[in-house]
Amino acid sequence: MFNLEYVRHIRNIYAMKVPIYYYVKTKGSLVSQGISMKKTIQMKRTVFACYNDFYRDVFDEADYEKKKAQIYRFLVDAASDGSVLPLSISRNYRLGDERTRISEAVQEGEGIFFDSYRERKLRDRLFDIVALRNDLKTIDVEVLYYFNQPHGSSTLKETADVLSISVKRLSAGIQRLLSRELLVMPEREKDRAKPKGGTKEKGRPKEKQQENKRKANVREYLITPEAETILSELSATLRDLERIQYEGLSSEEVELYKKLNEKCRRNIKNALKA
Repeated sequence: MFNLEYVRHIRNIYAMKVPIYYYVKTKGSLVSQGISMKKTIQMKRTVFACYNDFYRDVFDEADYEKKKAQIYRFLVDAASDGSVLPLSISRNYRLGDERTRISEAVQEGEGIFFDSYRERKLRDRLFDIVALRNDLKTIDVEVLYYFNQPHGSSTLKETADVLSISVKRLSAGIQRLLSRELLVMPEREKDRAKPKGGTKEKGRPKEKQQENKRKANVREYLITPEAETILSELSATLRDLERIQYEGLSSEEVELYKKLNEKCRRNIKNALKA
């Protein structure tokens, strides 16, 4: 009942997705002693009067009638301490599960696969923070960042491949960002070029047909002003990522590393173009 009275004096309430602490049931405590069905029913009847008065006070008559069935469920509901709905439904987290985890065995693994995996997990952990602050999923933040970076027109399949996720997850993330008005889809060109019947394409017609098919599947999205705050947070997060990566290096070493890394990236790009 303390919580109900406390709520009466609060102006703004924000429901956090990550638990700060749990109440722990202690075996043999006074709360767990002497519990019986009869006492439970008596307690519910006594408490329900105050519970019902509270909702009559905070809701107007129309809203109270809408919520009446939920309010009266108190009489038959059982306590569900410590339970959390599946993440896909509620996006709630159990205490300790809100951060990206990585096992000790994987942390100690050697080779390019382990290196790239650890880098991705560290980035995910930092992106998790931005996602939680803005009531988004981590994949939503990654998709938003992707569309904010310089890139050529790409299909959903290509974008999903870059982000190492399925097209289904990508589409779901895009839809959430569109619904939050963090992304908008510009009007696509209505007069897309189509091969005219009876004309022969010069060169390599099969490759041209494939390219035309690809262009038809290209999806373009624009960042909205509402997303700027999140993108600013991401910029700060990426600076944190660099700080972690370059810890213990001098400014000269960092500069040299960046130059060498840029050369490596160019070599990889050139090799893939060949």
